[in-house]
Amino acid sequence: MAVLTTYYRRNLLVPEAMPLCARDPGHSRTVRVGVGESADSDVPTQVVEVRVVDFAAHVAYLEPVTGMGLMVEPRPESDIAPAPWVERVTWDGDPVVALSLHSADRAHALQRLARAGWTLLEGESDSSELAGRTEDGLRAIYLYANRTADGPLVLEDFHAAFTALRGAACLHNTA
Repeated sequence: MAVLTTYYRRNLLVPEAMPLCARDPGHSRTVRVGVGESADSDVPTQVVEVRVVDFAAHVAYLEPVTGMGLMVEPRPESDIAPAPWVERVTWDGDPVVALSLHSADRAHALQRLARAGWTLLEGESDSSELAGRTEDGLRAIYLYANRTADGPLVLEDFHAAFTALRGAACLHNTA
């Protein structure tokens, strides 16, 4: 069972006054994903809108009605390490911490998502909760936020959102 934590709110420079609901962090597009099928046709019984936010190397898939989301990580071999000379740079006497391209993009993505009310879902070992892998083998991790629906949600709403997120991110079904 995954444990929800506030690690990223503590360790990233995120304002204490967090939004009360999930918002769009900006620069996104919306995809409509059909889920469920009726018994007599292949027509989806429900359409779920998923917001897709592209960062430099990461992609977030957000369903704000239920507060469910995923973030797909880039290929590890495409990472770019910081230049060796950066380790010798100081700023006001303090050494500069150099991040790889992926580490810097992940920190930026999580800060932008946190300002919009989203954070990582972490497992019991304080690591990101793995959602699965894309068809290309990229890791996807879970995000969550306070939901924005005004009315009560039922289990089918969460199932539809989960199915739509996995479809939008092209995740493999796992047994």
